[in-house]
Amino acid sequence: MRKISYLFLMLILLPICLASNLSISFISPTPANNTQTNNTFIPITIAVSAINLSQASINFSNTITNFSLPFNSSNNNTVLSFLTSLVAQSETIYLSELTGNANLTSTFVISLGTLDLYVNGNNIGNITTGDTSPKTFLGIQPFLNTGSNNITYTPRVTSTATISNSNISYMPYSTNFSTNITGLLPGTYTYSAFIKDSLGTTNLTQSRLFTVLSLTVEWDTALMIAIIGISLIFVYVSFNLEPIHWILKLFLLLLSQAFMLFAILLTRLISGSNLNSQVLQDPYIMVYISTMILALAYWMFYFGYKQFMDQVKAFPLKELKTQTPFKNRKNRGFT
Repeated sequence: MRKISYLFLMLILLPICLASNLSISFISPTPANNTQTNNTFIPITIAVSAINLSQASINFSNTITNFSLPFNSSNNNTVLSFLTSLVAQSETIYLSELTGNANLTSTFVISLGTLDLYVNGNNIGNITTGDTSPKTFLGIQPFLNTGSNNITYTPRVTSTATISNSNISYMPYSTNFSTNITGLLPGTYTYSAFIKDSLGTTNLTQSRLFTVLSLTVEWDTALMIAIIGISLIFVYVSFNLEPIHWILKLFLLLLSQAFMLFAILLTRLISGSNLNSQVLQDPYIMVYISTMILALAYWMFYFGYKQFMDQVKAFPLKELKTQTPFKNRKNRGFT
């Protein structure tokens, strides 16, 4: 009766113990809660400890991203031969860390008999002539140690067999998962992380806030004034480059404006704006385009008018030089 009570108590405490082995938390470089920044990206890293982890996920503004679960492995390639011998043979597999969700896979040839398989003295199953190589034994993590682990093959009867490889594949008990969410528009976002084990037990972090700021009004105004001012300076300089041909002047003007456009886009990127939005709705680009249209219109009018006036001024002078009455007046004594 007492043994039954102990067994019942263990069955009650087992889920509690497993749940206590399921932990998750945010670690650096994850920003603190209520972070406000001009950055359009957020790095998120979670630290997880779990024996039977089956899922690790990020919930970023109701969009869930599942992480790929990492699996490590360690093996022993020592060949164990059983030739009509009843003597158990062991090999050692070294694990550098505490494991979770671990399995053991054996590669073998067995033509006679049955081999019982033990991990650190705990029976996990057997290999017989009816088994197909390789054979995997699941859920051996309760029997594993950090460091050396003895894998023992014990013949039940006279056996003829060869074990060529024993491999333990496992998920680290403690591991980190990271992601980098980019292309964020100005606004406030919520995010959290959660994990689940093979028994369906879940654990989650607290919810955090992350705010992407837009440029302030002062920055907006200053940048627009700078765009207009520098554009007009380039226009003025291009007008007064003498005696460069007007086509080269136009090329230099357009080239300078291309550099201005690059400066605008770079400023928008640094300020935390989204360059994937519609460009023509961007106030910076609209100011730039308007300034360019006015500058080109003025440039065309200025040089057109200048060329026209030069022709007008040059034409009468040529005509006066070709008229002979003025030359004859001097010969006739007119002053």
